[in-house]
Amino acid sequence: MATKGKMKPPAVCQTDWHLFNNSCYLITSLTRNWEGGQTYCQGQGGHLAIILTAEEQTFVWNLLPRGFWNAYWFGITDGETEDVWKWIDGSPLVGGFWEDHEPNNHINEDCGYMIKTMVLERVATKSWYDAPCYMSLPFICEKKLGL
Repeated sequence: MATKGKMKPPAVCQTDWHLFNNSCYLITSLTRNWEGGQTYCQGQGGHLAIILTAEEQTFVWNLLPRGFWNAYWFGITDGETEDVWKWIDGSPLVGGFWEDHEPNNHINEDCGYMIKTMVLERVATKSWYDAPCYMSLPFICEKKLGL
């Protein structure tokens, strides 16, 4: 049914970005340390991904390829205060989708990553780990639709 006035264009992300709830997500194949990933995402008009719901976590996780140890940085850190996990925008983590016994700060691990392996029993809602921020990994960017 036609309406008066201008039609709003459909919500579309740039090439290689994927739309979910007014945000666009990019799964990179580039590798950087955690800070380098954030710098890259900022250059794209976004930030390392902030994942607030199980639906969002499952959406992003389903974009990742399965592999031997496919690990991707996203936007969470406890670098400011140990065991106080915050998102890249400074907001506190509520809940999360950590693997059992994670985060464990095994070797000064202050940055969060998620994995998707060949193990089919692995699930999206138990895929977060902590790691040293200097590790070079691919990463997940997020930006609001239209930026």
